[in-house]
Parts: sequence; structure tokens; C-alpha cells
Amino acid sequence: MAIFQKNLKFLKREIKHWNHTTFGNNFKAQAVLNQEMKLTQQRIIKEGRSEELAKQEQVIEDQLLNRAQQEEILWRQKSRIRWLKDGEKNTKFFHKTTVQRRMHNLISHIQNDQGERIEMHEGIEENFLRYFKKVHQEPSTDRLPTIEKIL
Repeated sequence: MAIFQKNLKFLKREIKHWNHTTFGNNFKAQAVLNQEMKLTQQRIIKEGRSEELAKQEQVIEDQLLNRAQQEEILWRQKSRIRWLKDGEKNTKFFHKTTVQRRMHNLISHIQNDQGERIEMHEGIEENFLRYFKKVHQEPSTDRLPTIEKIL
């Protein structure tokens, strides 16, 4: 099991690296593309529409569309909503659903055995560990008479 866990950690690291090198930060890339589009359109206004500038504008527009589709997929995956049609482009909806799910799953505070409210992450973690260790700990009993009875 330890080897399996080690392999999963390695796989996670490799997938994160692949994601970073293949896709990068989609939001930053969109901002850069929007800036490029703005500059290209300003050149078209100043210099007039040329074939080269029109092609450049079309390439940037295609890249922006591709990034928008990647963003939609990202939010759809994060929100875990699979029932919307593929053509739906409601990323605001996906974003709100994801944030809502995170808030629903968030444990902001707990009460310990003494009734004190604990809000710090470390304290919550410590209390959970203590509780589950206590629940799953085997009572210390002498098993020798039971073993002898069975034998």
C-alpha cells in the first residue's frame, strides 16, 4: 500500500507538471491574448486593414475562443455538473456552483469535548485525529483466556 501511495504522489506531481507545461495558466494567457487583440485592433485602426493584420486578428481570435472553451471545461469539471449540454457557455454558473460546493463542504469550526469552539485549522485537525484515534483504538484486554478457550 505504501508503494501504491508513493506511486500516486509521483503521478500527481507528473500530472501537475504536464498540466502546467501543456495548458499553463489559462486566465493569464487569456489576459495576454486580450491585450494582443487590443493592440492589433489599434494597429488596424491606425494603419488600415491589411491582409497581414486581418490574419493576425483571426489567429488571436481563434486562440481566445480556444482558451474560453478550456475555461468552460475547467469550471464544468470543478463544479461536477455533467447534465448541461456541451454547447452551454455559462461559466459564471459553473463558477458560482463550484464556490457554493466549496462553501458547503467547508468545516469552519467544531466543538471539542469540553464544549469549546475551535476555529483554527490546526486545532480542528488535532481534534479530529484525537477523536478518531479514540474511536478506532482497540481496548487493551487480556486475550490469553479467550485464545486458550478457542484452542
